[in-house]
Amino acid sequence: MSSANIGWLFYKDYFKDIIYSDLKNLNNEAVVNKKISNIINQLPKIDSQEALGNVQFEATTTYPGLLIGSGNAHELPDIKGQAILGFHFDYTTGLPCLQGSSVKGILRSAFKHRDYIKELLDEKNRAVDIEKLEIEIFGQTNGSTKIVAGKDVFFDANVAKYSKELLGDDFITPHKDPLKNPIPLRFIKVMPNVTFRFDFELHDGLLSRDEKAILFAQILSDLGAGARTNVGY
Repeated sequence: MSSANIGWLFYKDYFKDIIYSDLKNLNNEAVVNKKISNIINQLPKIDSQEALGNVQFEATTTYPGLLIGSGNAHELPDIKGQAILGFHFDYTTGLPCLQGSSVKGILRSAFKHRDYIKELLDEKNRAVDIEKLEIEIFGQTNGSTKIVAGKDVFFDANVAKYSKELLGDDFITPHKDPLKNPIPLRFIKVMPNVTFRFDFELHDGLLSRDEKAILFAQILSDLGAGARTNVGY
């Protein structure tokens, strides 16, 4: 059986067949559970994709997985068992996708810690001016309105391969009232052992493009990507 576009299943098909006039109807819970099961059971074929830019590397998710696009709106009215967090899928392929702007944001956030960046550089590059390196890579705001663009380009990171599972579900249990049992809230995640390919158009400068790629890979390995990295994602 061919796989459906998972992005379409999550943002379009998911909201069909709900009885909005009777939200307490038990059929709604059954419908939602069936939809989520269908989403996480999709096992799409990953076609080889043309490389973008001039530098690529791969990174693989670890336990408990990866959350991307959780800030996107997705919540239904009060229906038990729903997936409450949004998710980001590539519009064309329907596969999980880490946006290039997010990759850039993660990497740039590391440059707030100059000593950390310096520690990641090899001995011959320890004398590099980290502030100038940041501007060279990411650009800067010159004055109140003019933005000077960085030289390097950050493309979306896409799924390159996975072993047994691509998506799964998990739960958070917020304690709004310490006197009541928490109600588990369900969400969708990328499973462990899913490999993403990161693509960049990098230029030689204070560091060579290959040295930048090594630096970027180490930062992503240390800081992680997506939401809830403070609890292991």
